[in-house]
Amino acid sequence: QTASAIQTAGLAETTQINFEELSRLYRSSRLIAKANNEAEVLQISEQVLTESPHILLLLKLSSNKIEAVSASDEEGNSILSRIPASVEADILEIDDILAYSPLIVGAKSNELPFGLRAFVDPLQLASAVFVPVRKNEKLSAILVLGSKDQTVGNSLIQPYANFADLMSITLEKIEAEKLTEKHLNEVEALISVSKAVSTSSDLSTFFTALHDKVIQVIGDYSFIIAF
Repeated sequence: QTASAIQTAGLAETTQINFEELSRLYRSSRLIAKANNEAEVLQISEQVLTESPHILLLLKLSSNKIEAVSASDEEGNSILSRIPASVEADILEIDDILAYSPLIVGAKSNELPFGLRAFVDPLQLASAVFVPVRKNEKLSAILVLGSKDQTVGNSLIQPYANFADLMSITLEKIEAEKLTEKHLNEVEALISVSKAVSTSSDLSTFFTALHDKVIQVIGDYSFIIAF
């Protein structure tokens, strides 16, 4: 009987695998990888997750707030109206409980901080999985995979954990490209300043050129150069 129970549990786990969904997520991963900024990553992710045959939420985090980006049921219908648009939350506490792996809990679990319960309690889920999306080790977003009638198994979680990893990699790539571009602009500005020093006939001309190059690096902010 014990062996039969184990075999039945294994079969139940296997039947959660949706190979069509695996294929769809794989194809969608190329779109994520081509995103040019964080807004595009979230927009594409929202489109992909909305088409999932599962209850899925995409939450975006800031310094002290969690915002619902998208939420859909098994049929792809929006359920955003059933959850808060945003809630204030202790992001450090949430980061801590999601530090090592996706968190699987019963919907009424006491280990859930308010910032997460506020989004899942209205949906009356039997279980929920919280999958972190990080950018340079900082919690940036959370995928929430929910079920109303069963415990979510690892075979169902893993494709979305992989999807979250791809989001993280893409966000980090975008950040690295921004930093590289910033450094290149700084080097270019320094070269230009060096040229201005060697070619300026007077201080007025030099400081005008310097002012222009500083704006090029830091942006169009109001400032003066005094000497």
